[in-house]
Amino acid sequence: MRDVSAHPYMANSVPAIQQEMLDAIGVTSIEELFAQIPRDHRLARPLDLPPALSERELRRHITDILARNTTTEVVNGHKQGQIDKLLPWNCPVE
Repeated sequence: MRDVSAHPYMANSVPAIQQEMLDAIGVTSIEELFAQIPRDHRLARPLDLPPALSERELRRHITDILARNTTTEVVNGHKQGQIDKLLPWNCPVE
């Protein structure tokens, strides 16, 4: 049975859902899943991540990133003719 209170962006963060996924692939634990990976190849410390954002902060952050995109009527598709394009902010326009 799935927990409906799972995080909307990480549904597999709920232990019951994690176990359901492990059962589906025939392993009993995360440790068993990663057993074939040598311990010296695994990260032995917590990930260095910034603090979690609230839902509102996340939406604002994503909206700010998306606002950097450039919409163009037509962009030359590198010898593929002209095509309509939405250009992510980090892609240079040549």
